[in-house]
Amino acid sequence: MFPPINTPIGLFVFVALCFGGVAGGLYVRSSGLSAHSCSVLNKSELRLFKKLRESCRDVLGETYYVMAQVSYGEFLATDSRSLFFRFNCKRADFLIMDHIGQPIAVVEYQGSGHYGFSLVSRFKAMKADKVKRNILKRAGIPLLEVPAIYKLNILLTFFQSIKFA
Repeated sequence: MFPPINTPIGLFVFVALCFGGVAGGLYVRSSGLSAHSCSVLNKSELRLFKKLRESCRDVLGETYYVMAQVSYGEFLATDSRSLFFRFNCKRADFLIMDHIGQPIAVVEYQGSGHYGFSLVSRFKAMKADKVKRNILKRAGIPLLEVPAIYKLNILLTFFQSIKFA
């Protein structure tokens, strides 16, 4: 997946991944820039998160978890570098995982701002959605795309389909 560490590029990638955050932190402190925390989810995503958590628990039980904003690179693997770079930076709105951390399903929320407000942003969102659909299909991970306006029964039906799969 990554170049061997005993090659110059492999060593560079290793050092960048391991120590990039430390160097970046020193730069932020020395430059006088500040940072602050912010919410991981907007209000509508938080409402959906709570409904997903409740529905998941009701249908699948206490040993399944809903995680928010998880990088696709955290739960998908491939030997193809080009394929990895196509999905690695994308994030799943919600990942459903079991008690040993295995991905069970992905839920993507297509909220009111999902497609943006221009043709260009709409095209980019549609292209990113297609990549997500394709990679999840290849990995055999079920996907639920939730529109901005939805009913609770689509969540329950989805979790029931996972339970009996």
